[in-house]
Amino acid sequence: MTSTRLRASTRAWAVVTLVCALVTSSAVGASAEAASSPDWAFDLYDVQSVQDQGWTGEGVKVAVIGSQINPDLPVFAGQNLTLAEGALCADGGPVASTEATASITHDTTVVAYINGNGTGNGSIRGIAPGADVTFYGNGPASDAGCYSAGPEDVTTFGWGVQRAVDDGARIVITSRSSADWDGDAEAVANAVAKGVVVVVATPNPSSTSDSGYPHGYNGVVAASGVDREGMLQTRDDGQPQAIADTTVVAAGDSLAVIGSSTGGWDAPTTGTGSSFAAPIVAGMLAVVAQRYPDASGNQLIQTLIHNTGREDHALARDESGGYGYGAAWLTHMLQVDPAQYPDENPLMTKSTGVPSVEQVDAAAARGFTLPEAVETAAPPPAPAEGANDSPDIGAASASPMSTLVPVVLTIAAIVVGLIVIGVIILVIFMTNARKKRKLQGGPA
Repeated sequence: MTSTRLRASTRAWAVVTLVCALVTSSAVGASAEAASSPDWAFDLYDVQSVQDQGWTGEGVKVAVIGSQINPDLPVFAGQNLTLAEGALCADGGPVASTEATASITHDTTVVAYINGNGTGNGSIRGIAPGADVTFYGNGPASDAGCYSAGPEDVTTFGWGVQRAVDDGARIVITSRSSADWDGDAEAVANAVAKGVVVVVATPNPSSTSDSGYPHGYNGVVAASGVDREGMLQTRDDGQPQAIADTTVVAAGDSLAVIGSSTGGWDAPTTGTGSSFAAPIVAGMLAVVAQRYPDASGNQLIQTLIHNTGREDHALARDESGGYGYGAAWLTHMLQVDPAQYPDENPLMTKSTGVPSVEQVDAAAARGFTLPEAVETAAPPPAPAEGANDSPDIGAASASPMSTLVPVVLTIAAIVVGLIVIGVIILVIFMTNARKKRKLQGGPA
């Protein structure tokens, strides 16, 4: 990995836009009613029948990392939803807001797909309405950069993961991308070592900040969206948005969104994106964790990848086509006790190579805390004012000028100093030469 001090312009992390896709080939043949409704994923996965049996994710702690949400909407009435104290951004404000911005409606919708009660605009019914959900937020989005409230080498994503691990979360989920910082890999290593399942959304075709993280981290469940026919999203060139590090795919096309930045919280809206897939997969895992409370985090991931689609099959992975191990499937997982699988994380060979097995072992040895070198790092300077990378960015990346300006000024000062010294030497030399010429009878 490259030096963290050369990447201050990417320290903050960004929203994976609310525009993605649903289920793999296993989804083909869904009923017409399910396919025509923005609630079709709930019906496709037979979630109601699962909940009628009492499997709602009750008592399972789920952490959601985002920017801000509106917790006062009807969809959260009576639900176990907590806002973690303190923003993830060093200078962040409240993590709750009633303003219907694109970022806030995004994060609010993500949370609702985990434990929404089915009321209010969108009528979103969460996959795990009984789960204990805690939201960790950056605070208000800013045009300037956002340094995390944690150690220097940790972004707000990494700091959110670490806080969730410390707070006893069983599952951590985010539908945002992150930068590549050394401390984040250590935070993920702590989660993997402790058996905390981390679920993240993969980038959409419209994403302007595909850094490869966090979906490329070893041990992390990367969820991509597919449509009703099991097709991935397509890029502008017509090719599928195939993310090689995808673990599973799940619903993400034409699903209900709570509110919009133009119509407010009551606007009927639908959206497409992997931002749906991540909370749907996280909700499924919360339900399975309730059904099989003795299953380790590694075994939850094992059952997720072994029991994709409706029918039993041999474990197989699509290495490059973007489907990973297949379509996450709730009812299939509930039929199988995860205890039969090895207590090993099967996702430790991703493209980034971090965290390594050695890092995970070290995390367990030190008690799932960040390494001392990360904990004691000096805080960075505040970033300069700068514009967002794009309107889709929720937590703006720090302006590159915040890093380059001090360097440029320092170099300029050195150059000026050298010039001044050179002029002084030249003047002394010329003066001595003139004196010598005068003594020798030459021109003045």
